[in-house]
Amino acid sequence: MNFVRKLSKRYRKKTPTYESDVIIEPSPVRPLFRLLGSNEREEVLSPLPLCAIFQVIDELTFFEQIHLISLSGDIEAYLTNKYKHIKRMRVIKQNLDTATKVGDGWQRHYKAFVAVRFVRDTVEIVIDSSWTVADLNAMSKAMDLFHSWIEFIELDAPVAEAYLVHLSKLDLYEWFSFQSYLKISGAYNDRVNLYCEASRELTNYWPKVKEVTLYTVVELSHHLGRLYNYGIDGRWFMSRESLEKITLVVINYKGGHKHLPMNMNAYRCWFGSAGFSWRYSTEYVEDKDPTSRWNNIFTF
Repeated sequence: MNFVRKLSKRYRKKTPTYESDVIIEPSPVRPLFRLLGSNEREEVLSPLPLCAIFQVIDELTFFEQIHLISLSGDIEAYLTNKYKHIKRMRVIKQNLDTATKVGDGWQRHYKAFVAVRFVRDTVEIVIDSSWTVADLNAMSKAMDLFHSWIEFIELDAPVAEAYLVHLSKLDLYEWFSFQSYLKISGAYNDRVNLYCEASRELTNYWPKVKEVTLYTVVELSHHLGRLYNYGIDGRWFMSRESLEKITLVVINYKGGHKHLPMNMNAYRCWFGSAGFSWRYSTEYVEDKDPTSRWNNIFTF
């Protein structure tokens, strides 16, 4: 696994570097943040009133905030209340510099190649197209915060698979190492994958979700076909009572690809489309934008 990590050029970099001129200013309370996350956190937390701790948390970036959730149930409750107004989540896989040039308000992770921004009731998360396992962990932890109340979800197909691996009993490092090994050995096959035992611990993991939209192109449809490998039944992952619409959007489909129908069928079997009847639909969309993320595709 260490060998696979070292194949990445970014593994040897201590902090991310970006092509853009965006400067990530260090948080004014970063030293206290580091102390709160150290082995001395009990001594630090005990003399401080919660109101003071919450004021410190408000000065941190979003990624620094969620890093502190494990320290205290009070911190978790505070952040839950702080972001409870977020009802929509959009997560895409794209070159980070390109994605963050669109709009403002982006917050970059202090180590991983992941960025987030909040627009009214929507959270947008971008993970770099040449992701690493550290990026996947950062993305997954950001998504975890909203799972109990999010209502509208949009995901790219690779993101959907990676997040399901994160929630399964399969170790994310093992999955990433396996895929990387297949890639560098020349044995990569989109039909080859790891399996893990079933888990029923995630019943109604998205209990409030009303609409789920997945985006894919033909070259990435194998991510949909592998969702059933991870021991999490889609019918229990989402609530039948609250779910109103499931949409699969296929970008720039020209026809004639034999694997797409198989992958789409596997995806429908995973979440039990027969039980959702008219609530499931497939849309075929043409994207002519030359800067679109679909024009720079990484198969893993």
